[in-house]
Amino acid sequence: MTKTAVVIIGHQSERRLTGNELMQNCLNSITASKSIIPIVVDNYSFPHPLNVPSHLRITSDVPGLTGAWEIGVNYALETTGAEIIIISNDDVVFSDEFFHQFISNGIDHHPQKDMRIFGPLSNGQEGYFWQKSNMPKP
Repeated sequence: MTKTAVVIIGHQSERRLTGNELMQNCLNSITASKSIIPIVVDNYSFPHPLNVPSHLRITSDVPGLTGAWEIGVNYALETTGAEIIIISNDDVVFSDEFFHQFISNGIDHHPQKDMRIFGPLSNGQEGYFWQKSNMPKP
C-alpha cells in the first residue's frame, strides 16, 4: 500500500472533556496498518495536553483549525516520506477497509492522475480538487 500519513487535529479543554477519548478511538482505528503514519496535532489544549504518545504528537499553540492543519501537513511532508496525506478530525473512526478502498479504488484509479486534494461534497457546495498546475511552486 502507498505510504500514507493521517494528520489528526484534536484538543481537550474544560469545555471539551472528551478530547482524549475521541483521539484514542481515532488512533485505534488507524494503528492496525503498518503503512499508515498517524500524526496528532494537539490544537491548543488547555490546561493539559492530549494524552497521546509524544512520538505521535505535535503541539500547536496557535488556536484555530487551519493553523493546525498547516503545522500537521508541513510536518508530514518534511518527516514521513508519505505520498498521500489525509487530514482528519479526532472524532473520525476509520473502518478496516477505508485506507485500501480510498487509495486503491479511489486515488489510484481516479481519472485526474495529477490530483492533489480530494474531498467530499459538503454542505450543498460542489467538490473541488487541486491539480499539479494549481499547486504553488516550492
